[in-house]
Order: sequence, then structure tokens, then C-alpha cells
Amino acid sequence: MISLLSDSTGFAKIYEVYEQNTPKILKVLKEHLNNQPKAVELFRQEAAVLEQLNHPGIPKGNGYFQYQTINGKLFHCLVMEKIDGVNLDQWLTQQGNHPISQKQAIAWLKQLGEILHLVHSQQWFHRDIKSSNVMLRSNGQLVLIDFGTAREATYSYLAKMGVGYQVTAVVSFGYTPLEQKNGHAVPQSDFFALGRTFVHLLTGTPPGNNFWNAHDKVLSNWRTYTSGISPLLLDFIDNLMAQEPGKRPLNTQVLLQRLEEIEQKLQQNKKIPLALVISAAMLALGGFGYWVYQHSHLDSAIPSDNSPTREELLTKNTAQDLIESWLSIQTAALGPNHETMNLEKILVGSALSQWRQIAEQDKVNNRYQKFFNQDLTVESVQTNNIDQNQAQVEATLKEATEFYENSQKKKSDNQTARVKYNLVRVDGVWRIQNMSVLQNNR
Repeated sequence: MISLLSDSTGFAKIYEVYEQNTPKILKVLKEHLNNQPKAVELFRQEAAVLEQLNHPGIPKGNGYFQYQTINGKLFHCLVMEKIDGVNLDQWLTQQGNHPISQKQAIAWLKQLGEILHLVHSQQWFHRDIKSSNVMLRSNGQLVLIDFGTAREATYSYLAKMGVGYQVTAVVSFGYTPLEQKNGHAVPQSDFFALGRTFVHLLTGTPPGNNFWNAHDKVLSNWRTYTSGISPLLLDFIDNLMAQEPGKRPLNTQVLLQRLEEIEQKLQQNKKIPLALVISAAMLALGGFGYWVYQHSHLDSAIPSDNSPTREELLTKNTAQDLIESWLSIQTAALGPNHETMNLEKILVGSALSQWRQIAEQDKVNNRYQKFFNQDLTVESVQTNNIDQNQAQVEATLKEATEFYENSQKKKSDNQTARVKYNLVRVDGVWRIQNMSVLQNNR
């Protein structure tokens, strides 16, 4: 049994078919595209991506095949899991285009961030995230669909966001960032489209329609059409939609971490301040309450054996030394000899795995970088009040970079960047856990 579900796209016809009693989706490349190699390549690529990725938020691929009719016509076909639900465009329409709540937005952002984390970790990026390409299963799980425009990434993309490489432009009006329109899509292009998707969900209006111009550098008035949304979340979405890729989150790990921080801050804001509780107790108990309060404060002020001493606390000077050491090690790791053995002396966690992979991939591709005139200024140091083994440092970095491939200089770059470093103390020594570019001026 086969039934046509959609013929509205310019790329493929969508059918529902059955494998025994299980419904499946059959995509068939439109006949007029059969002789266009790029269209066939993108179609086959979707099958490859779906078979490679395994996540409840990604349709399961069941393979690509060709079918030839009796009269000799050849059709390109792709079979995949049928998602039991509607896309978010249809879902919003069913809800009368009523905007989603803050709680729903954070939950969905986390789901899509986790899906993108898998996609990007497998060296792919989607390039066409939008409301109609996100489906909602009946169990509440979001599913990212339409991987026909996905592109394989290289670590040089992750290192310097597409320097010297051009890819096929894929454009969805209102969702696509400028660099992608110009044929220079990077993984951070997905973050821009994700932000625009949530502008749609939080306002009930697709980007580019009615009350703002999607071609503006900043969607300056979209926030006024939201209700009950914290500035923390609104700022986060604006950051996803930053005009320059380098001003967006560095990677999916940073994106998810910021979401977690926002969620924690919002939960803390709901709690009754401790000072109010103490004040109320003191008023109720009179002098005795005050005596108890004072003595409990004196006890808590006495440092325990596990409390860090003043000398162990992070300062601007120690942060400066730490980051300058990182820059020196980075120069060696990304340089012509790709010396990665010292990365683990300064990096941990996601930062270590990411930069090790960047260096190794550049070595495989016979690429390297040279850094000049590096000037670092630590602007702020903030230790976590709850866990003093964690800290954040913001610094301004000025540097010139030359990019080489096959020993030939390809490009030079001068930049001044504001960078945030998330630090963690391991065995008494500060290490860099991850980092993100807050602002980048070239």
C-alpha cells in the first residue's frame, strides 16, 4: 500500500508506505532532477546521514535505492522512519499561533541542542533548521528532519569558521544567516537558524513576516511581541542570532551549558531569599533569635580544612598566566609541527577533546596556522560562589593569524576578540574546561 503525502516541495515527493504493518516514509527524487548530479548527491547524502546518526530526535534511515520502471525510467528513492506527529509550523497553527511558554522554550531548546550536539559531533551540520523541519512526536520528543542539505564539517571550520572554503548555499527566508547565503555555511549557522526558529515559537509569527524585516542586522523589536519571558532567555536567543558566526556560541557544548546556567538562575530567582527568612525569624524570636543568628554566623565564618586559602583563589594575574600558557600551547598545537602533547596540561573535558581533534584534523589535511602579535588583557575574574573550584574569566585577545595549506600561505587575519573562559580546578591546578567568543572584531 502506498499513498502520496506531499508533492509541495521542489525536491522530492513524499509517500507513506508499509513494511509489513509498520508505516514508513518513502521519498522519491522528482523526475526532472534525475539528471542533475548535485540534486542526486544531496538526496543520497540524506540517506547516508540518517544511517550514521542514531537518536530519538533524528528519523531512522532505512536506506537508499534506485528503482527502474519497465519503460526505463530511473527513480532515486529513500526510505526512513515515519514520525508520529506534526511539525512545529503545523503545531503552532493548531494552537492558534499562540506563543509557547518560557518553560516549553527551554525544554525544546535543550532537546534540539542535544540533537545538534550529536549531529555536530559526527562532523555534520544541518543548514536548514526551521519550524517546518522540526517535528513533535506524540510522546513530546522533538525530531529534526530533512537532512538533504546537511553538510560534512571539517575541524578547520570549527577552528576559524570556514576560512577559505565555499559550500553550496542553502537558503530558507527568515532563517538563514548571511554567511550561509554567501555560500560559507559553518556549524554556527545552525545556531542562527535555531534562534530564528524560537523567535517564531515565542512570538507566534514566522521570521521575516509582518512586524520585522528578516534582513535587518538585528531583529530589534521581536522581543516586544513576547510575554512572560526572562531577559536571560531573550538575550540567549539574540546571541544565537548574532550577525557574525564568531559571536555565537562556540559549539553545542557551550550552548547547552549556557542553557543550564539560565535554567539554574531562573530557578534561584523563584526561591525566597535567605535574608528574608532570617529577618522574619529574628523578628519572631526577638533577642534570642538575634543571638542564635550571630553565633551561627561566627561558626560558619571559621574556615574548614577543605576551604581554599586566599593564595589558592584565582586572581587576574594567575588568570593572565594561565591563558598566556594556553595561547603558547595552542600556537604549538596548530603550528606546522602540530605539537599536541601539552594540550592536556592546560585543557580538560570538552576543550581538550575539541582542540586535540582540531589539531589532528589539520595535520591530516596538511594545514597549519601561525600566530603573531598576541596581546591578552584579562578583563574580569569571577569564582563560583557555590563551588570555588569553578570560575569564569573574560579577556580581550588581539592577534594576527596566517593560514597555510600544503605549505602555501592561503590567508591572513587580524582580530580583536572578547573571549570567555570557563575554568575548573583539578588537583589544586586551574584548567580551561571550555571557551567561547563573546565578541569578534576583524
